[in-house]
Amino acid sequence: MKGFTLTILLLPFFVCCSNPDSVDFFVPRGNAPGDVYEFSFEMNDTLSSYDFCFYTLVDCEWTESIRLDAVWSDPSGRRLAETVYLVPGDNGRRTENYRSAVVPSVPGLWSLRVRAADVCDGFRGLGLICKHNGTRQTP
Repeated sequence: MKGFTLTILLLPFFVCCSNPDSVDFFVPRGNAPGDVYEFSFEMNDTLSSYDFCFYTLVDCEWTESIRLDAVWSDPSGRRLAETVYLVPGDNGRRTENYRSAVVPSVPGLWSLRVRAADVCDGFRGLGLICKHNGTRQTP
């Protein structure tokens, strides 16, 4: 009975201290010299997939898409570069799906470096949401 009571009392501790399903990063423009935004995050489960979204807030006339030059770096230093675009959003706010169902080739600390090109003075920064989808099902 004593062990059962202890388990019930400690259960909220274990639930609250588990890894979150998603992490959210925001880099204010003032902390991104040359409009280069750097994000680092753990992807330790190579049997899982991850979704990524960019988000921003813009306090100026935003009519053109913002070019984002992105460079992924895996834990061993290998890189992959691509260009994507962040389209104008409602009231200067925008959340854009970036990549879905990304499966890391190697576990560890990954980084994503993003240069926002030709942004207006009212561009407030860039955020990244990384959502862990759990273990993939095999047929």
